[in-house]
Amino acid sequence: MLLPIIDMNPSDNTRMHSVLCFVESEAKLLNIDKACVAFDQPLWVEAVEIMQSTSMKVFCRLGGFHMIMSYIGSMRSVMAGLGLAEAGAVCYGSDTVTHMLFGKAISSALRGFFLVVGALSVFLLENLFIREPYARC
Repeated sequence: MLLPIIDMNPSDNTRMHSVLCFVESEAKLLNIDKACVAFDQPLWVEAVEIMQSTSMKVFCRLGGFHMIMSYIGSMRSVMAGLGLAEAGAVCYGSDTVTHMLFGKAISSALRGFFLVVGALSVFLLENLFIREPYARC
């Protein structure tokens, strides 16, 4: 069932508090101990701040797309200096690689990471399974 659009000023903090109160009351009606609600990143930050200042029984989680963006963006710092940018530059332009590592060009980043994983897997398997010729008896 689609719920009505909240016609309130986006910069007003009571808007988010009203949404969280509504979610909590609906969860109580359905006998749900702790409701889970997903937000995009800017709204998630606001919702988490409200949740930290109140004692509502609502779990706020980051939406799937923004979670992937955050994860891919974290790869930039985790893999810094290991050649990930240089590997991406083989297939993509330098500006695209920058956007990929900041978590903005999601489809290119996923394709690029799959290419890197594939190349590393081939390299690992070739070096792992090098066999010496069968010895003659």
